[in-house]
Amino acid sequence: MKYLFLLLSINVCFAKPQISIGVFQAKPFAYSEGEHAKGIVPDFLNKMLSSEFDIKFKVLPYIRAIDAIKSDRVDMIIMYPNDKIKDGVLKGCLTLGNDNLIVTNKTKKNDNTLALIRGANYGVEISKEFKRVGVVDYEQSFKLIKAQRVSNIMISSAAWHFYKSQLNSKNYNVTVVNFVQNMLYFRKNFDKNLKEKICKLNNRILKKYPTKKFDDFMQDL
Repeated sequence: MKYLFLLLSINVCFAKPQISIGVFQAKPFAYSEGEHAKGIVPDFLNKMLSSEFDIKFKVLPYIRAIDAIKSDRVDMIIMYPNDKIKDGVLKGCLTLGNDNLIVTNKTKKNDNTLALIRGANYGVEISKEFKRVGVVDYEQSFKLIKAQRVSNIMISSAAWHFYKSQLNSKNYNVTVVNFVQNMLYFRKNFDKNLKEKICKLNNRILKKYPTKKFDDFMQDL
């Protein structure tokens, strides 16, 4: 019994801290397969944190991911910096990001329709010339431009690399709009020591990807 108690004590001492992470549903970045989170972002965060943390992912629509961090239902989220979540949360550190692209279907008469994720902040003001078409994720944008229901889509470079193999790329023009790094946000009462630890692990992995783009991380998958 004495040795059993000692063994249990050791296990408790060395148990990894648990962390719940909200990732917004946007294939190929994050999506659900049964009860499991799949995609580039869970792969990246597992590589960064799994040696030190017991991670539980929650795949959520974009707006619900913001609500989850503001209402303390997750410990951390990863997304582009967004003024909608500047209050009531802890800003952590910048991590891998993407080039934002406008992809135009050259075979369709350009009616200035532009599909983009509802509520998303792309770090740039979208020209008023565009007629916005709100979508829930990049997959829906891809389907719309493939079916010629919109002339343009706003999409990240990593997502475009994932989808473009399903198209005749000669029929599309690609314009780089800007580059934006994602931000790690934490719930307002999250342990500051754990937050600092996560940011140190993040900075360590960023050194491996000097461009700071998910495009480069995808090559390691």
